[in-house]
Amino acid sequence: MIVFFALLGALPPQNWVLLTLLAGLAALYDTLFWISHIYIFIEANRDHLDTGSAVGALEGIRKFASILGPAIGAFILITAGKAPLTIISIIIFSLSIVPLFKMKHVRDIPAGKRLNFKDFFSSIKEKRNYLSAALLGVHIEAEDTIWPLFIFLTVGTLEAVAAVPTLVAITTIVFSFFIGKLTNKHASKMIILGSIFITLSWILRIIFHDTFLYYATVFLVGFFYLLISLPLDRFTTAHGLEVGSLSVAVYRNASAMSLRIILYAILAILVEVFKVSFVVAAACVFMILVVTLLLKPKTQKIP
Repeated sequence: MIVFFALLGALPPQNWVLLTLLAGLAALYDTLFWISHIYIFIEANRDHLDTGSAVGALEGIRKFASILGPAIGAFILITAGKAPLTIISIIIFSLSIVPLFKMKHVRDIPAGKRLNFKDFFSSIKEKRNYLSAALLGVHIEAEDTIWPLFIFLTVGTLEAVAAVPTLVAITTIVFSFFIGKLTNKHASKMIILGSIFITLSWILRIIFHDTFLYYATVFLVGFFYLLISLPLDRFTTAHGLEVGSLSVAVYRNASAMSLRIILYAILAILVEVFKVSFVVAAACVFMILVVTLLLKPKTQKIP
């Protein structure tokens, strides 16, 4: 990521070669970061008895950073310019490595043998959870990337776009810890409830064209998203403690990204981008409901 920001600061207009290189670096960073992130979180929670609270707290911290980071970046950009912002970003990313050397309780080298694809997905529970994570990835892409762009083109101001992630972050920070605790006993029910209401929210957005409705659903979807994502994160953590952190981190990241590729492949050949992406997102969230109802494991023991 340090190389990414260094090249971004030197990016000239209409340089597609360098832009493509930046995209490749961003993809490499994203893969390495999320696999490591999931692995370290699972390993750090080996002695944590309340996994639900842990995943809830982590989600709240992520969203708090998602507000704080852009706010600081915007302030630096306005007051000092692009070059200082690039330098400070590189310094911050360099300093973020330091805490990793202080985490003595986390194993750097994964223990146990890696499971192959067939063994990893041998149970109904894992098929359901990782398929749900893949389907949820489409909603995340539509909600976090395409929906703010739609808001900008509809309302026409940058302030309107900035309000979208702010509302989502506030919702997450307020409710994530409490919802995380509920995943200990009501995970499947929460996923079912969240899937129903997010699907309804996408349908309302598609049918009715009202600015107030757009922002109201952003707040509601931010809440109901937690009812799906936190139970899935808890399942992921519990599975990593059972079969191995690295295997779970790799397959979880792969599943979360897999259907996003298909979404953008579809949008690349179509003229109508927004409505199609919203319909696909609604269909994928509805499929999470179907998968949760149909793929029920006989026993579900989660530490």
